[in-house]
Amino acid sequence: QFQAHMKNLELYSEGFPQAGSVKLDSDVPALEETADVLELMLQFMHHTRQPDLSEVSFTLLSSLAEAVEKYMIYSAMDICKVLSIEEHPLDVLVYAQKHDYTKLANKAAPLTIAMNSKEVVAKANAARLYDSFIVTWFRYRDDHVDAARPILRNAPVAPILHKGGYEDCGLWATFAQAVRLASVDVDCLRPKDIENIMQAQSASLMGCMYCSKRADNWKRQAAVAQANIPAFCKV
Repeated sequence: QFQAHMKNLELYSEGFPQAGSVKLDSDVPALEETADVLELMLQFMHHTRQPDLSEVSFTLLSSLAEAVEKYMIYSAMDICKVLSIEEHPLDVLVYAQKHDYTKLANKAAPLTIAMNSKEVVAKANAARLYDSFIVTWFRYRDDHVDAARPILRNAPVAPILHKGGYEDCGLWATFAQAVRLASVDVDCLRPKDIENIMQAQSASLMGCMYCSKRADNWKRQAAVAQANIPAFCKV
């Protein structure tokens, strides 16, 4: 038992009955949530400092996020949206889709592209999301892969010729080959991945001003392609 005040339950949520609308007796109501989740949740329903969630495990935090949505505890909803996107992007995407948090879904979706499709389908089914979510995810992933292919095929021409009128000095071929080889190892390659690979391989240009300008144009080409991909919730 948590000794929660009924007036607080009424004031801080819309998921519990109003104070005085139920008859008090010795029966303890059974809730689906675990004691850890309820203890955290009830701390958001008192006039006191809210709990520090920075050290809470993701499993407990995700369960808390579902609970505050269920009981409509508005003071906790925004805090629970600050989930660990970098470490658990698929869980965050499913949560955001389930509760219609568009911005959160758009932020998490790019980080799920290289994930195993069977895992994505399993998570979606476990959360009882509509099949349209799975279809959208596959389309979104294909959009990134399709946008990446022409970037590797179509490297830009040299914007400035080297001294003597040469288009490249030999360093460019080494750089371009390294970028393409590194890209092969990336599952479900995105334009953003190519941009990052170019940055990582830039040392092979050995400071050549002409080839570096050409590489900058290639990176911009990848950045533009990435920016033109529709957000997840607009696919």
